[in-house]
Amino acid sequence: MAASWQEIDRLRKDPAAFRALANRLLNLGVELTDWERTFLESVCNGPDFQKFTTRQTETLLQLRDHQESAAQSKKAKKLRDEKEYSTRQSEKLFQIRDDYEIITKFHGFNVGILLKRCYEARLDLSESQEARIIRMYEKSQTSARRKDIGFLMHCARQLYIIEEEVVD
Repeated sequence: MAASWQEIDRLRKDPAAFRALANRLLNLGVELTDWERTFLESVCNGPDFQKFTTRQTETLLQLRDHQESAAQSKKAKKLRDEKEYSTRQSEKLFQIRDDYEIITKFHGFNVGILLKRCYEARLDLSESQEARIIRMYEKSQTSARRKDIGFLMHCARQLYIIEEEVVD
């Protein structure tokens, strides 16, 4: 399931949580692309990854060096330590999470059981859905990548393995 706008916005405004997720993804032990690894390592190194413009950097250095007042120094430290990440950076972080994170339970459902039941009833799906369920099942019979969970839930509803969600 892709990240919602609220989830993306919440994470981009919380640098500590952003770095924690990046660190967790680095430690999954999966083979990342060079770009993904560089991105995650840069984020884990802290707020220096958040690129300041030359003018902002000069201003921060002047504030730090001169320490004109305690309030200005405190404001510069807060800006340096708590600068928000961009929406695009949050989207990329969630994309990496969705591509590599493995899920065994989702909203109270056991992914392995859903996958097995969808696999057994796959002939009632379209050919492309059937092929994707087969690939997922052959890859793992107990888990699925986060990005495939939405598809699995859709198939389970289509096959009446689980009930449609009722929204009040």
